[in-house]
Amino acid sequence: MPKLTTRVPHQLGCAEATLRIERMLSDVRQQFGHEIEKLESVWEDTTLKFLADARGFNVQGHVTVENDAVHVHATLPLAAALLKGYIERTVTEKLGTALS
Repeated sequence: MPKLTTRVPHQLGCAEATLRIERMLSDVRQQFGHEIEKLESVWEDTTLKFLADARGFNVQGHVTVENDAVHVHATLPLAAALLKGYIERTVTEKLGTALS
């Protein structure tokens, strides 16, 4: 299974970065809810564990928030291997926007 890993630096501190990630998830649910069959997420301290199923693609992973960066680690389905670079760039861009 392909692994997605990205790091997005920020200057917000852990608490503000966490709030912005929560807002971003809410926006994703609102904007793409009709395409997402399942989106589960739970915070454990500064790590958000998630599981998503959209259009038959199952993605799971975690987001770790630090004072100066956010790290995303996810496992993509094999069928998404050719889209890995695009997905990674999109995640990095969306997080960058949310954290700026």
